[in-house]
Amino acid sequence: MAGDGKVVAIGPHDEMVGLGSVGIELVPVNEGSALAEALSAKALERGVRLVLLSESVAAGAEAMVADLRRRSDAVIMLVPSHRGSMDLTMQWMKHAMEQTIGVDMISK
Repeated sequence: MAGDGKVVAIGPHDEMVGLGSVGIELVPVNEGSALAEALSAKALERGVRLVLLSESVAAGAEAMVADLRRRSDAVIMLVPSHRGSMDLTMQWMKHAMEQTIGVDMISK
């Protein structure tokens, strides 16, 4: 099964363009309204195993991403842009942990 899946990168073209050079399919999205359609289509597409989602377009879409993670076989992973991390991944992990066990074990 390894090697037979597709990797897709969703986010602003300028942030994701470098990933295209290593064979990753690029889906340019610059705003939240286009994100729902593109992410749903790719996460549920047969053969897609990994979706790399730019933090810059994922902000405010935590519920949608959580729903797609439950319904999709693809791994949906947030990635920072070339400008650096917005710390969104850590915020989402902290929230998930609080919802799961009721305690914030990440913050200092």
